[in-house]
Amino acid sequence: MTHPLGYTGGVLLLEQGISASCSGAYSLLDPITNIFYYLVPKLATWISGSKIRRKNDLSELPTAGLADRRRYRAEIERMSEAAGVTRKVIPYFGFSFGSHGGKYSLTNPVIQIPFCHLNRNLDPDDVYANFGDATGRQPSRNTVNRYDDQETRFLILRSLVQIRMNDSMVKTGARIAMVAALVLLKINPLTWPISLTILLLAITVYFAVDRYTQGRLDKEAAKSLIKLNLTNAYEEQLKKLQQSRQETLSSPIDAAKLKEEAVDAAISVVEKQRKQNLLRRNSGRRFAKVLINEDGDERLNFTAPSLAKRIQKLESLRAKILSQPTPLIRTRAELEEALDLLESGGRKLPENMTKAKVEEAIGMGRHPLF
Repeated sequence: MTHPLGYTGGVLLLEQGISASCSGAYSLLDPITNIFYYLVPKLATWISGSKIRRKNDLSELPTAGLADRRRYRAEIERMSEAAGVTRKVIPYFGFSFGSHGGKYSLTNPVIQIPFCHLNRNLDPDDVYANFGDATGRQPSRNTVNRYDDQETRFLILRSLVQIRMNDSMVKTGARIAMVAALVLLKINPLTWPISLTILLLAITVYFAVDRYTQGRLDKEAAKSLIKLNLTNAYEEQLKKLQQSRQETLSSPIDAAKLKEEAVDAAISVVEKQRKQNLLRRNSGRRFAKVLINEDGDERLNFTAPSLAKRIQKLESLRAKILSQPTPLIRTRAELEEALDLLESGGRKLPENMTKAKVEEAIGMGRHPLF
């Protein structure tokens, strides 16, 4: 299936998706529209979104085949679990990466994923497989405007982690305070000292929370990708052992390698964003060199850390992983223990903590270790 925008349009949408999902861009209507987008996340998809459906898709917007859409939904559900999102997340095709809603939204949170991140066959000459299709060709890490499955998962996980962190709730409160301050000033101009104080405090809280969130998203998404990769590898090998009735793996699992691959994918995404920004800076477009500096950072993006800082944090995470001795997993017992550790957040469960007790603790809203 060919996207009506063609390859060039797809690349532009791809760039917009990276910018929106990785740089924390804002619009002039942000303070008002995002109040409603947090409370009822689906509102954010009415104009620029098309639901990724498991059944026949009657939408007039460009979409994907049924098998592809079902695979996308299944992958996103597993990523939601890895990211620690406790609510059901509704995925949509969109024109940019983004997430709306959180723990206290009135309806389920949503994420939007650019069509071209999932359906890579935007042009007849494009030979890349769609997202999650392990049988096809993956884009190279050297391809600036294309992302392999691991890189795409990292981008999706950034949106999911933001839902889990629920920073939108605090920012929504700040937005309400901004609007209230302006309304108060309009009703009674003599209240300008109070209105100005509320407005400045709300703006400070908004940007402080956003900067804190943006500073943690990469690392948290990379950790979620590590958990996802390990869980997939462990469950796949455990299933093979159960089918073969063997107790020893035919080849050991190198957990350290899987962790390193996840962090490498995260670093690759940020590096590609830097290259994209530099291409835009040198494209000759009006104001491009004013908006983007020599390092590829957006000058007007005041909340996200610099790209160099983001890469540095991820490289520190990789160095920490490599410094920790991780034995190879060779047997069924070691595999089951590794899965238990993942499910318990990396902490070993007490010997008397049965599966039934774990489920009971989670059902009561408690962590099984406390």
